[in-house]
Amino acid sequence: MKVDINKFSEISIQAKIAFMEWLGRKAILHLKGASREAALAGLGLIEKWRRDQVVSGEELSLALMNEKDEGIYAYADSQNIVENDAVEVVGGVVSYVAWRVYKYTNKPMPQEYEQAGDDFLQWVLDQFEKLNSLDQIRISNVLNYLYDHYKSPADTLGEVVEISEMDRVANSQN
Repeated sequence: MKVDINKFSEISIQAKIAFMEWLGRKAILHLKGASREAALAGLGLIEKWRRDQVVSGEELSLALMNEKDEGIYAYADSQNIVENDAVEVVGGVVSYVAWRVYKYTNKPMPQEYEQAGDDFLQWVLDQFEKLNSLDQIRISNVLNYLYDHYKSPADTLGEVVEISEMDRVANSQN
């Protein structure tokens, strides 16, 4: 599925982050055990940031991989292809949100996040499609809903977008 990056760039930060978290929460259905726990920890930080913006980019970075080689990417070389794809999706989601948080807070950004802009969404969606978790119509429905309801000037935080709201839109009949 090709996403219109220009349209995606025109929605609020909250809408972008909520959409990415929504994809990550669909991907964790393919994870078990320790990889699932690491993914849930990263997604929990994203949810907390959406609620009160107290999570730092560094905390999100550490959820990906810390100095003890623990975190989401510790499971990236799984022998199970589906698990590996799910780890890539969740890792991509957390990377994108870390980039957004660094940018929003004007904190110095590690070099590895320089390429995690809005166009990074396409890479995450390409990885997500490998999981066959949702059809393109559901994803398009959610994106179109966000484009219609959460358009805002560049880099505006905006109001919190609920994950359940996106689930409702994804599951509605056109």
